[in-house]
Amino acid sequence: MMNEQFSAVTDAMNNFLLLSILVSKKSYTRTLPKSVAATIAQRIATTKDGETSPALNIVPMFGASGQAQYNAKILKLLGQFRNNFIYKLPEIGGERAITVAEMPNIYPQLEAERDRIVEAIAEAADENFERWVETGRRSAIRVYSDVFPGVADWLEYPTKSEFTQSNYIRIGTPHRMAEDLKNVNLPADLLRRFEQEHADRAQKQLEQAREKVIAATRKHLDVVARQLGPNGERLSSGLAENLAASAATLRTFTENYDNDLRIISIIDAIEAKISMVGRSSDNTVERWKHFPNHREDTRQAAVTDSRQLGDLEKRDLPSLLANADDEYAGGGILGDLL
Repeated sequence: MMNEQFSAVTDAMNNFLLLSILVSKKSYTRTLPKSVAATIAQRIATTKDGETSPALNIVPMFGASGQAQYNAKILKLLGQFRNNFIYKLPEIGGERAITVAEMPNIYPQLEAERDRIVEAIAEAADENFERWVETGRRSAIRVYSDVFPGVADWLEYPTKSEFTQSNYIRIGTPHRMAEDLKNVNLPADLLRRFEQEHADRAQKQLEQAREKVIAATRKHLDVVARQLGPNGERLSSGLAENLAASAATLRTFTENYDNDLRIISIIDAIEAKISMVGRSSDNTVERWKHFPNHREDTRQAAVTDSRQLGDLEKRDLPSLLANADDEYAGGGILGDLL
């Protein structure tokens, strides 16, 4: 069993490449000094006949309007990259994992999207930065100068170059999970020991990643269940799209890790039936809107499938091969309904 487990883990280690992806999203807000915030709070309380009211102690460095534009033109782009690219890749040991087979396709997409966003940030800075700074200074002086005369200098604005460099995306060089000791001159028994220790450590990281990708799919199933319930209000195409994306991530990870057929059977049903609905998530939503029985059946199925995935989410080590080849008898009914 131990040899089979070691072999399965090392195979999985060779199926994934890891890379670091860093996204810097600087808020460009500052918190007022406590003494200033206390003075403002006291004035508010006094003007309201002694009623205590919290002070607004967070200062937007670009003023309200400038901050809104900064959020829309820069922070939104960085957030979309994080949500649409980074979060859809499994996390292993603090880095993002891409299968060797998918790397030639995914890595250029990451680089192209990064370059597009970096260029958009530079253009936004060229067009707006000085105006944002001036707007922020005027706003801060107008609102706070009475109680904080040095507020404009206290804000300490960066240069345009510093501002641009503070919002960035950095993509590292992919590397293997395995630590190659083949060319190291060590006694065979010591070499086996080190390889086993590394495999054990890698399996723990793979198990943590497995739990996270299962949890992500369960989260989207729970959102579907909640929105299809009597209090749900947001029946958008994103419900089906997000579920399909998280299920696809779970499939890829599972097939390249332990090939657990219990999980794959759930994913098979979900993906097949989503594709059958006119190959459009919009059609799925329309069926939810106009067929109450179908909507309720789907809600119940989402609850069931989330629970079944939850039963598979955590397991004790070593357990890589235990039950992984068993057909999952339940599988839920969500796939038959979407």
